[in-house]
Amino acid sequence: MNNENTKRIIDACPSLFIDIEQQRENMQNGIMFTPIVFGFECGDGWADLLVELCQKINTYLKTLSKEQVDDICALQVKEKFGTLRFYLSCQDDTIDKFIQDAELKSSVTCETCGEPGKVLGNRWLYCACAEHSRE
Repeated sequence: MNNENTKRIIDACPSLFIDIEQQRENMQNGIMFTPIVFGFECGDGWADLLVELCQKINTYLKTLSKEQVDDICALQVKEKFGTLRFYLSCQDDTIDKFIQDAELKSSVTCETCGEPGKVLGNRWLYCACAEHSRE
């Protein structure tokens, strides 16, 4: 994920993300793993999906108490088996539904460019349009 898209995603729901650069520095100094330390481990084609997901979560978090919101942070965002995976420290049924919807959309969205695509591959699955297909 490029820096511009990373910023767009974080800006859509800043409370979910601890400063990534600070996390990397913590790891280099021997401090234990902290959330989202590896950044967004997926292609730029899914940036709009992630922005939309984070906006939905952000709107929903405004309905919760500060204590509830403080317990929720992103742990990992990546591609796995050709679709998006978005892991939080804790979530409820509403947030789970938002994430499931985004994961489903990722299965028909090219991870490289964001155009319509499909999950392809044999051993290593990925979602791509015809232009970005490796087959």
